[in-house]
Amino acid sequence: MDGSITIFQEIIKDHCIKHDISRVYTNTGKLDCDTTNGHVYLTPNIETAYFYGNLNPLRSKTKNDLKYVYIFKVEINEDKLLPDYDELKITKIKSKDVTWKESIAICKTVRVDEDVNVNKAEYLILPNTMNRKETKDNLNLVRELSKSEVQSLDANVVLKEILSKWSWQKL
Repeated sequence: MDGSITIFQEIIKDHCIKHDISRVYTNTGKLDCDTTNGHVYLTPNIETAYFYGNLNPLRSKTKNDLKYVYIFKVEINEDKLLPDYDELKITKIKSKDVTWKESIAICKTVRVDEDVNVNKAEYLILPNTMNRKETKDNLNLVRELSKSEVQSLDANVVLKEILSKWSWQKL
């Protein structure tokens, strides 16, 4: 699959976010940011979802990539949630005794080890930070959203403005 638009279309076609896919950050063991295959990574925060979703198209080598980030709002049974050990490793926590709730508190992410059904999901489409088709104001807004994640800033003000411009859509 090339670029986020193709990934989005694949998710819609399959009615799920697959846990066994080709990764942008492969598990080479060389980088602290490697992503372990076999999981879908989740967060309750739009700014965290945007930040990570924004990285994939930025690393794409495809000229056809339309440069959008798709954020899904899904319901997951808490019994299926697992700590995000990849992200915990980046924060220098190597313990396997972390709970999923602690994972959210520490790194704002968790994971599940199965496909995630999107039949009843909502999604939000935002331009990535390098999208040349968007206005400067829109790009500045999503850049502020990404910056709020990196700098641990309160994203409420920028989220309110984003959700006034772009709205959740039902599948």
